[in-house]
Amino acid sequence: MANEDLNWEVIIVGGGAAGMTAAIYAARYGLKTLVLESKVLGGQQATSPGIENYPGFTFISGMELATKMKDHVKHTGAVIKEITEVKSITRPEEGGDFILATRKGDFHAKAIVFATGGEHRHLDVPGEKEFSGRGVSYCATCDGPLFRGKKVIVVGGGNTAAVEAVYLSELTEKASLIHRRDELRADKASSDMVFNASVDILWSHIVKEFKGDNLLKEAVIEDLKTGEIKTIEIDGAFIALGTVPESKLAIDLGVLTNEKGEILVDAKMATNIPGFFAAGDVVETMKQISVAVGQGAIASDSAYTYIRQKDVLQ
Repeated sequence: MANEDLNWEVIIVGGGAAGMTAAIYAARYGLKTLVLESKVLGGQQATSPGIENYPGFTFISGMELATKMKDHVKHTGAVIKEITEVKSITRPEEGGDFILATRKGDFHAKAIVFATGGEHRHLDVPGEKEFSGRGVSYCATCDGPLFRGKKVIVVGGGNTAAVEAVYLSELTEKASLIHRRDELRADKASSDMVFNASVDILWSHIVKEFKGDNLLKEAVIEDLKTGEIKTIEIDGAFIALGTVPESKLAIDLGVLTNEKGEILVDAKMATNIPGFFAAGDVVETMKQISVAVGQGAIASDSAYTYIRQKDVLQ
């Protein structure tokens, strides 16, 4: 602990696509850069069996892409500390250093890029975990093309579920929307899209279980009004219940968020707190790797400008 370097110019919290990109840019700008990741670098992308919409790769596994990004971060000289959870972030003096408390000590930073991402909401039913990546997906934009000409269901009733159901109806043989209520939570525009598309809507239904062998084959569903339980044949299931942003540390510091807990940023990825920037799935944005990468780059560019301007004033 005594030999731990605790003073940094920029600390990036989170090691997904946004965080790793931020690290690459910050280190190339010459900033003394540290990445703190509570698990291992990779983020949500590392769990994807296949990515087909990231520029430069017609197909690449999420783990392979994450590994390439990690190698790139190492090449720049940015320091990576995995399995290092940030317990709290404070700023004792206005305009002073941020202090990030961890089991390895209290790290100090002139600026922070917060890229902790978010977790997909799960149904928590039997078979969901087992068939994740083998028929169960949480992103139609990412995995939809893999189910071209097949039968799929979308579970949810909000805007995301509505848009994904319409998108999938144009790719697949049959797309069904399963919603526990008898009306959508989606706004009128998104709802109208569903009603005008070839989407089969199963009102007042829930999924009880997913079944299959090596791949997903069936979904057991229940009609909440009649109590009837039946099994339907499917090739894919898209869980569209939204995400839970990992924003508590930022909120505790006073960073503003929307009602979902997503961090609010401006075009430069700056929050309401000077020197605190955010990028990726934790902010109010489209949840895609390419978007996270772009935001990570912008956040580090903004952090560099902030730090150097601050240096001039001191």
